[in-house]
Amino acid sequence: MNSSEGTQQAPGAVSLPASLPGIEIADTLRRIGNKPALLFELLCELATDQANTPEQIRQLLAQGDRVEATRRAHSVKGNAMNLGCTALATAAQALESALKSGAADVDDELAAAAAAFAVVQASVATLRARLGRAE
Repeated sequence: MNSSEGTQQAPGAVSLPASLPGIEIADTLRRIGNKPALLFELLCELATDQANTPEQIRQLLAQGDRVEATRRAHSVKGNAMNLGCTALATAAQALESALKSGAADVDDELAAAAAAFAVVQASVATLRARLGRAE
């Protein structure tokens, strides 16, 4: 832990590291007007609200619903891109493209998106623990 990580904060204040695996925090903070509490909240929402998205896409594909599976991949891509989760955005884009192209087998793309999402979820869990915030 470096000295900036142990800095005392006012109640409710949020201090974020410059980056975490899967999340480009510093660049994203600049884009959203240097509002770390907002970024933390949005990252928590992504990690929680879309936690089951890879499995949901897998189920949708098993049911033959490529349209909804594509929509879910697109949603993850957009949210990830906006929140500085570049690897997740790239993986979700590849999955979305494969789904749109009608590729019969998207297992590799889905696995890559799930792996990238797991990295983001782990980083958000690290942030929650560091900030003493329960899920």
